[in-house]
Amino acid sequence: MKPQIIAWIVAAALALPIAHSVFRIPIQVSDSLEPIVISARYPNTAALLRDSVRFSPTTFRPMRYLQARGLLEAAESTGLTYHAVFRTVHVALLLMLVALFVLAARVREWTDLAAFTVALPVFVGIHTFVAMLQEAFPVNHYAEVAVCVLAVLWLAQRPPRWFVAPLICLLLVLALSVIESGAMVWVAVVASAAARLRGITRATLISTTVVVVAYVALRRALDIASPGIGGHGSGFGATFYSAEELAQRFGAHPLALIAYNVAGGFASLLLSEPRQGVYSLAMWWRDSVLHPVVVINLVSSVVTTAVLVWYGVTHLRGGYASWSHRQRLFVVACALMVINAALTAAYIKDEIISPGCALHPALRCVQDQERLGGRASRRQARGLAEGRSRAGDHAPHPRRSDFAPHRQSFLHAEVGGQVLGRVTRSLLVRTLPALPCAILAAMSAWWIAGDLAGGGLWPADEVTLSEAIATRNTAEALRLIRLGADPNQPSRVRGGLLTSDADVTVRPVEAAVGAQRADALRMLLANGAAIDNRERRVLRCYEQRRHDSGVRELLGGESETLDCSGVRLPTDEGSR
Repeated sequence: MKPQIIAWIVAAALALPIAHSVFRIPIQVSDSLEPIVISARYPNTAALLRDSVRFSPTTFRPMRYLQARGLLEAAESTGLTYHAVFRTVHVALLLMLVALFVLAARVREWTDLAAFTVALPVFVGIHTFVAMLQEAFPVNHYAEVAVCVLAVLWLAQRPPRWFVAPLICLLLVLALSVIESGAMVWVAVVASAAARLRGITRATLISTTVVVVAYVALRRALDIASPGIGGHGSGFGATFYSAEELAQRFGAHPLALIAYNVAGGFASLLLSEPRQGVYSLAMWWRDSVLHPVVVINLVSSVVTTAVLVWYGVTHLRGGYASWSHRQRLFVVACALMVINAALTAAYIKDEIISPGCALHPALRCVQDQERLGGRASRRQARGLAEGRSRAGDHAPHPRRSDFAPHRQSFLHAEVGGQVLGRVTRSLLVRTLPALPCAILAAMSAWWIAGDLAGGGLWPADEVTLSEAIATRNTAEALRLIRLGADPNQPSRVRGGLLTSDADVTVRPVEAAVGAQRADALRMLLANGAAIDNRERRVLRCYEQRRHDSGVRELLGGESETLDCSGVRLPTDEGSR
């Protein structure tokens, strides 16, 4: 079986269970309801387009409303539910992301497949991948931008065609009309052209630049300003601040926050920290609670980034003239990641850096392909040339392939430098890097088979109302309340969610404060949760330890610090 086919099988095995999970996620109301209601209110699409360009003084996102209207009309014409229609779009975005990653990886040889199987789990496991699919606005625009950026990188590696320039211009218009970070599509074009990737011609570069200039001119004509400090909440250190708090703290001197955000965005791309501007390590230092997932994310990201830095230092020293195609692609991806980090100047959000994080595993794939196959190919070519020169008149007939791929392997990979040395015809070198991905693909196939057979692989996990809140599953919490769960009844929460080890029994409102979920607390209060004066004092003291401005506002403690001496918190040892 060819490596390309195996790559597609592995990608499908990983993508299908994720697609199934994405389809089952409820569309959250907070960011989706407004564009749905507004788009449904207009009599026709033309009127909606005319007004949508002026809906906000700081954003130009008409396609957000046009997409919502189109999907509403699709639901009405097909008789499907809104959930089915909107979530089908997110499933399609997921499949396009994975398919474009496979195409951009250009798996041709077995060494390419080994590199691909290392990069693919990084691609679907990086922290921003979930953010691109879980959130809905009602369509996740950051996932659309990532699809467009990966499409440009794929087209940049292909031979130039007449339709490439108009197609990329169309992708750029789509991306810019849904979110400002759609400018990453143009950055991808410029970086690819600077690296002289063959698919980006001068016509493509000029036409996309004209589109960007027209976009900027249109924003100026409509008096649309760029969002500044205080337009959105963001984290700083170990605390997440609301938009108003950021404006109060940094409005007069924003340079410190801008520098922090840009540096934090770049660090999040490479190290998976911070998240939304908040460093989990700083929270661990403050609260003495560190979730194991944070350790896994940080360690794996540090190792991967260290390997990439080592590759860049050791393989790019010869200058542009000596770079291979893969090395130029590596430089393009690095440039895109740096520019993407700069887009977090006003506030940090995982979704903003999702295009750059989609390129992080692409860097790993390029590095592994070059490491496993690049040097071996050059060494093999020199060996063949020397062999022909020594053979003289006894050279084999030209119709007999010197490479004979089905008879002899020419995989000469250096693994571990002096430890293992040169490995020739080694099945181990081919299969060992692919082993984790193969195990993951097998588990995914098992998951699919179990789901098709009915009931899944194991019984559904029965969570309590407090645990649903602690895991930030507000939709499940609301479902439990509708089924009769008491929003004032304490219930068990497993260790590792609100505490580092032991189980705790807490009320749902206490779980909401501990999980720093103002939206969950608001939902509980709207569905019968009661808070008396004693409980409010406990919750306010608990919030002073957890630090969430949205929760603090709901509890009525925005402007004062409460004396919490003698107050026993829900997660204290004596309260468990």
